[in-house]
Amino acid sequence: MEWKTPEYIEHEKSADWYWYLALAVVLLLIFAAYQRSFLFGALVIIGWFTIMLYSARSPKVITVSIGEQGIFIEQNLYSWSNIKSFWIFNNKKEISLELKKTIALHAKIPLGETNPQIAREIILKFVPEKEQEESFIDNLSDLLKF
Repeated sequence: MEWKTPEYIEHEKSADWYWYLALAVVLLLIFAAYQRSFLFGALVIIGWFTIMLYSARSPKVITVSIGEQGIFIEQNLYSWSNIKSFWIFNNKKEISLELKKTIALHAKIPLGETNPQIAREIILKFVPEKEQEESFIDNLSDLLKF
């Protein structure tokens, strides 16, 4: 099974979104100055710059395929032996893989226009399905439309 999909869901950002970001950055810089923490201030500026870069770029279209060896995302392979379980979030149309790695515990794969039920049936042949909860970071990202 193979499909093409944007690498993430792009949220429309209004001018207000950028003003709120600027306000948060100014408040954090004031706090950094109050604490006399040059390092924290530099981190805030680097973070702001990174957020601005990523918010301005459109998601690229990626190719995802499910095969005998595992799940390919572009040239990256998630082999079945490195996946503990999976769950499909139908409301977001994405597959969440629980990995056996110690650093990256989860990988999210957008389904795009692909039928989630067909993907589920194929993946079930290789790894078990286990219900997962949305993480705090995922919920925060959705709330902030990032």
